[in-house]
Amino acid sequence: MRTVAVRLPDGVIKIIDELCSDLGESRAKVLRETLMEGIKVLRLRRALKMLSEGKVTVWRAAEIAGLSLWEFIEVIEKEKVVLPISVKDVVKDLMEGFRD
Repeated sequence: MRTVAVRLPDGVIKIIDELCSDLGESRAKVLRETLMEGIKVLRLRRALKMLSEGKVTVWRAAEIAGLSLWEFIEVIEKEKVVLPISVKDVVKDLMEGFRD
C-alpha cells in the first residue's frame, strides 16, 4: 500500500474526527473507507452517465461501475435510467457479453 498526502479544509477534518470517535476507528481507516466508498459512487455515476449518453454498452457500463452485469441491471431499474438503445440492442449486447 502506498501513502498519499492530501490537504483538507478544517471542517472536513472535524467531521472525519467525529466519525473516528463515533466508530472507534483510526483516522487512516475512516479516510480509506470513505475514499473507497466515494470511488464506488463516482464509478457508478460515470457508468450511468456514459450509458445514458449512448457512449457505452450495458456490459461495458457494468465493467466501468465495477459491478456484475446483473447487479448493474438492478441499478438501472432502481434508478429508472432511460436507455438510448432498444431492448433488441440490450439483448444483443448481453449475448455478445456471454460469448466473451
